[in-house]
Amino acid sequence: MFFFNKDLKALRLDEKSERTIKARGGSLMASEMHFAPGGVGALHSHPHEQIVYVLEGEADFTLGDETRRIAQGDSIYVAPHVVHGVVALTEFRALDVFCPQREDFLR
Repeated sequence: MFFFNKDLKALRLDEKSERTIKARGGSLMASEMHFAPGGVGALHSHPHEQIVYVLEGEADFTLGDETRRIAQGDSIYVAPHVVHGVVALTEFRALDVFCPQREDFLR
């Protein structure tokens, strides 16, 4: 399946963050998160495996009980049910890949 950027719609989550589902099929889903400086992805967990790939910017990312500064080109693996969250320090964009798909993102 093809997913063309010109056809994709971003969902505004709050005044500093938005999410765009980039592609999905089978058991996989890719979404792009965009945060303005100071944007927060609150601490949470879910039953999905997740890989985060930083496309742009810097942020402090909490994974379990550890917080590290991440930047363009960095990657993170989030195991199911591990608490994680992010605070953007600059304009920040990341590609999130989930398995299985996040059905809650489709509602």
